[in-house]
Amino acid sequence: MSNRSLPDRAVTPEWMSTALRIARMDKPWIEARRLLEIALRDEVESETGRSKTATLLAHCWLRPSKGAEPLVDWATEHADGDVRVWQLGVLIANYSFFGELCGEIGRRIGLSHEIDTSQLRTAMKGKWGDRNAVDVATQSSIRTLRSFGVIHGEEGDSASKPGDQIRVEPAVFPWLVHALLVGRNAMEVDLREALTAPELFMFDLPTGVGNGYPHLEHFTEGSGRVVVGIVKQRALPQTPTKQLALDVDNSKQLDLDC
Repeated sequence: MSNRSLPDRAVTPEWMSTALRIARMDKPWIEARRLLEIALRDEVESETGRSKTATLLAHCWLRPSKGAEPLVDWATEHADGDVRVWQLGVLIANYSFFGELCGEIGRRIGLSHEIDTSQLRTAMKGKWGDRNAVDVATQSSIRTLRSFGVIHGEEGDSASKPGDQIRVEPAVFPWLVHALLVGRNAMEVDLREALTAPELFMFDLPTGVGNGYPHLEHFTEGSGRVVVGIVKQRALPQTPTKQLALDVDNSKQLDLDC
């Protein structure tokens, strides 16, 4: 599953924490997925709804998108404090639709203090196509953001208002920028742009990038511009090819050219 999939179910911080706890058990995939569905039995009555919710949660924590694997692995081991930072980060990384919708909200908050779901739906259809799945994904994402408390609105009301921002510690910020880049399908970003990224509207961000996160690097260009980028994974050396050869008598001989 890629990060271009649509989030067709709303999730809560509590469900995300449940999925994180199961990920930390390091169980085989089938068992981990089964445990996730069992944990949702009292929360989601419909079997279909439970299966779809488990699929979304599993995509965040158990089987993330390929580009998101390093940051999810890191979060699985290091997530602490206000875990909503990590939960929203993995949603942005694994569901680019969710990140783009957050970006739309962030830009609209900069112009007005109110968010209209119908306007967001129209904007997202302009990017993702005029189809029912986009309606569902928009509504589900709004409900998710409301459950995290970063926007507020009444059930069934299309109007929402921004909530309190979540504080991000300097040491966690590089990880969050990594999530932003994966969600954007990008390799690097200007630090100033990352600090004002509309996708991160729900966060109270620090003023600089901390050290200690291994999957992100930053460097200063001659102009003084600070660029933050994903560390490229080094390719593993290839094992020399084993060759079969025949001797002059045509008897079989194994020649290991290594």
